[in-house]
Amino acid sequence: MSEAMSQSANMSDLLPTNFVGTTMCAAQNDDGKFRVYFQNKDYQIYEMSLNDPKSTTYTLLRLTTDHMPAARINTPIATVAANDLQEIRIYYITVNSRVQELCHTQRHGWQKGATIGTAVENSTCLYAQGRFARNEAHLRVGFQSATAPQTITEAYTMKDEWKTRVL
Repeated sequence: MSEAMSQSANMSDLLPTNFVGTTMCAAQNDDGKFRVYFQNKDYQIYEMSLNDPKSTTYTLLRLTTDHMPAARINTPIATVAANDLQEIRIYYITVNSRVQELCHTQRHGWQKGATIGTAVENSTCLYAQGRFARNEAHLRVGFQSATAPQTITEAYTMKDEWKTRVL
């Protein structure tokens, strides 16, 4: 994993300017710690951490690496978080149109998660919902599937296994 870089709020050269449609998503805990996920100008997915709600200083961390597929430009990113930001899941669409999961736990850091489906090329539809209870994650991720593009396909966890259904 790449090392985190500490940045000032005055540094604004993060987003690509040669394509439109850069998307972002965010998660926050009750104390105001805030995480923003976005596709940087190098087309990789990054986490911007703001740990003090009164500060403008953030830490930047590249999440996609050689072991994690790159995101397709102009596609959405979705996230869910729990346990005071100790568990975070990010969902994005790869350059091969796969819906990919990145998982973070306090114990293991960022790791590649499941590949849960194939989205239509250049999809703009993606959502994630999560509920974490009794050491079990209940997740659902909706996207426009290549196999049924006129519908919403939803991948969901059932006893730690991904299944899909068409809505």
